[in-house]
Amino acid sequence: MVDAMRVWLALMLVMLLLFIFPLRDTFQRHDEMSELVAMKVATAYVDAVRDKGVITPQMWISLMEDLHRTGYVYDIEMEHYEKHYVPTYTDPVQHNSFQNEFMTHYQMVHHRGMMNKLFPNTSVDLSDSSRLYRLKAGDYFQVTLHRLDETRSSRLTRWLTFDADPATAFSIPIGGMVRNETY
Repeated sequence: MVDAMRVWLALMLVMLLLFIFPLRDTFQRHDEMSELVAMKVATAYVDAVRDKGVITPQMWISLMEDLHRTGYVYDIEMEHYEKHYVPTYTDPVQHNSFQNEFMTHYQMVHHRGMMNKLFPNTSVDLSDSSRLYRLKAGDYFQVTLHRLDETRSSRLTRWLTFDADPATAFSIPIGGMVRNETY
């Protein structure tokens, strides 16, 4: 009976060392590569928006297709901080109290506002200029990717460690100032 237990324990240890841990390592490498691809795709998209000063429906569709190739599902949030100059007055009612200064304020346009402009509820062609979302030089633009599904490596790790809680989600914020307006 004791010998049978030792053989069973040795078999389990061999299974772990020869199959499970290498499989987990392979899954982790795949996850790291998909994260790098997602970061590269998102960075290229943000840089193109910052360089052109415009978002087109084709750019958005291309981003979605490239992220879909990683094998994971992402929630994408875009934010546009529109730069506004507000003149400074000692008394806002009197125009002659202008202080020769301007305050800079940023007004945020969230993802939904941009998507309504890119994909309106009309039958306008994708290449129509009314579907362009325009940004100005000096504005800020940011994209945040959140991976929604659990990876195979985290599932296997949870199974090996008897952990019930899923791993924390992967999130990438990428953004910067709009450099050009070439539309």
